[in-house]
Amino acid sequence: MPHASLALAWQRLPLWLRIRLVHGSVGSVHRLRCAADAITRSQSPAASPADTTGPHGREDLLRTGRELLLAAWEDDPCNGQLAGQALLLHQRMPWLHPALAALLAAVHGAWRRPADLTRYERLAAQTDWVRLQRHVDAERQREPDNLFWMQQAVAVGELSGDLDWLDGHLHRAAARFAPSGASGSAGSAGPAGPAGTGPPLAPLFAHLHGCLAANRASACVGHADGTATAARHHDAALAHFRAAALAVSGLPASGQPASSAAPGNGCWLAPVEHAAHCLVRLGDVPAALPLWDAVLAARPWHVNLALRAHDVWRGVDTPEAEPAGSTAVLLYSWNKAQELDTALVHLAPGLPDVARIALLDNGSTDGTGDVVRAWADRFGADRCTAVHLPVNVGAAAARNWLMRLPEVAACDFAAYLDDDAAVPPDWLRRLAGAVRRQPDAAAWGGRTLDWHAPYMVQSADLHLTAHFRAPEGTPPHLAAFADDTPPPPDSATGEPQRDTLSPEVAFSPARAHALPFSVSDLHAQVTDMGRFDYLRPCISVTGCCHMFRTTELLEGGGFSLSLSPSQYDDLEHDLRRARDGRLACYTGFLPVRHMKRSGKAVRMGAAQFGNGLGNRYKLSGMFDAVEVLTMRRREFEALERDLLRKLAALAARKAP
Repeated sequence: MPHASLALAWQRLPLWLRIRLVHGSVGSVHRLRCAADAITRSQSPAASPADTTGPHGREDLLRTGRELLLAAWEDDPCNGQLAGQALLLHQRMPWLHPALAALLAAVHGAWRRPADLTRYERLAAQTDWVRLQRHVDAERQREPDNLFWMQQAVAVGELSGDLDWLDGHLHRAAARFAPSGASGSAGSAGPAGPAGTGPPLAPLFAHLHGCLAANRASACVGHADGTATAARHHDAALAHFRAAALAVSGLPASGQPASSAAPGNGCWLAPVEHAAHCLVRLGDVPAALPLWDAVLAARPWHVNLALRAHDVWRGVDTPEAEPAGSTAVLLYSWNKAQELDTALVHLAPGLPDVARIALLDNGSTDGTGDVVRAWADRFGADRCTAVHLPVNVGAAAARNWLMRLPEVAACDFAAYLDDDAAVPPDWLRRLAGAVRRQPDAAAWGGRTLDWHAPYMVQSADLHLTAHFRAPEGTPPHLAAFADDTPPPPDSATGEPQRDTLSPEVAFSPARAHALPFSVSDLHAQVTDMGRFDYLRPCISVTGCCHMFRTTELLEGGGFSLSLSPSQYDDLEHDLRRARDGRLACYTGFLPVRHMKRSGKAVRMGAAQFGNGLGNRYKLSGMFDAVEVLTMRRREFEALERDLLRKLAALAARKAP
């Protein structure tokens, strides 16, 4: 399928599926939910015209659903249950490449879900990484031929940040499941050679070693010899991905695939896509683009890849020559002396781009005040303002205090940084690129990475999701934007389950356990691998690194004190602007490392959990159902316009 038809293929998808996929097309859980609904609706005699579109709507929807199911497995390739589901569908209506079908059969046959996972699930809920690793060690020793525990080792190793521990498990498992030197010889033609040769699971372990090497490359960020070491890891990852692609689909993943070898539906495309990622990181964009073209031709719904291919091709990842204007950098801190000092160490190299720095000690009782004083002296009184409060007034009040300082108000922009956020030296120039491309955005922000595991994305472009049925009388143009996120499939059966977030639940902020809206979490379902390297509008960006036009910030009414002491005050501020018709702008080309762990990687205390839940409950009462649906519709229209514009540009690049 040439690029010229990508936009048409996207527009042929039914609205309900475009609403889901425009937020992003990555993550095993997300892809599986989309796949399940697409396949079900394509086969249902009762499907409405809204479920399928076009003269070949059912066939197109089924084809998309099959590819989404295969892609869901690709994001969790040791998952034998997903492999089995893809094989079952293949038996009913064949579409898989024969070598891929053989690999899926091998994964399915080697994977068995243990009957009792009580202890493992309890440790996972507690994010007790040390005990989780010991538990996986013991279970893999007890069941060495069960791929289920290799699947858990990948998850635990990545989330804990212990890639050496994961590496050991990968080598031992590869030696058992795919012998004859398959334990990680990068790019060797032996076990992961041409399609149909070698141990059946050898391509899987070549791919897993590629992912590990790519993650190691991401973990080199901030190290003294990080660039050279990252290049070595990307070279190794590229060899592994090429071996996996060659073994399963006969695809060279070299950057110049022959037309006869171009992948299509039913091919294993993750190694091809990731090989192109390595090529980009190694500076060979011309070799990467044909690989991405091939993947997009087979998967025109792959929004993340389309956005990245466009922006890398157009050089959007290149920082500007100077900041967007005079910028005040604002930090507040409470009892985080060490983290604040580290954050300021990383801020200092970019000081020439900063017009003003304002530091606020929020009633700290540790050494934070001393850190503020020391750095204020180092920066100089002509550049830095230090504020010392006797009590902790909370995050929202601290933000409001800082933005009201006269020296801050005199600057063109005000950028908030968390006291545990580490920015690169050119961070303001990277934000300047976002300002130049989307000057009317309400705010600008970047991609937040886990300090301990920089291949884990803590926050990217955030998009509004709804978990309620449209109230009676809602106009049809808004009703389509209710309940876009069905409940997850049952963990045992894989079948959809009905729960408190079902379409039968009305918009009701009074139910804290069934909050009516949230923001997307696709970034938490996958490792980085460049999947969020693009620039586009969104409903919100992380408050970890949040830049505003100062005049608009001062006119906007400040951050909500009702969300004190912390959590969701930044999101509420962005939602307020979205309600007024202004979206934020995200640039994935600004990586910000965050020392505080979040999401699945964090162990949260009862008080912190209770405060977060309470603030989410309060947040849900600040916007009614019609406002939420209106914001979702406006955001969808902006995202789709952006996507179609970039697909058209890609088509122009491919035109003779």
